[in-house]
Amino acid sequence: MSKIAFIGDRDSVLGLRALGIAALPVSTPDEARATFGEAVAAGHAVIFVTEDVYEACADQIAEHRDQALPR
Repeated sequence: MSKIAFIGDRDSVLGLRALGIAALPVSTPDEARATFGEAVAAGHAVIFVTEDVYEACADQIAEHRDQALPR
């Protein structure tokens, strides 16, 4: 089964743990960029992000947007 992650502020992501989604809370743009890279490296097939995280990671997201899985 593919892994799913959600990256965003603490209040937005923590409720999703009950659904089996990896909740990855971040508080700064640098932390968001690092966490996104870790989520990709961990093999998450789907990574949801909040708007703030998207703004911080737009270039990283563009790099991985069209990659097929498995790699």
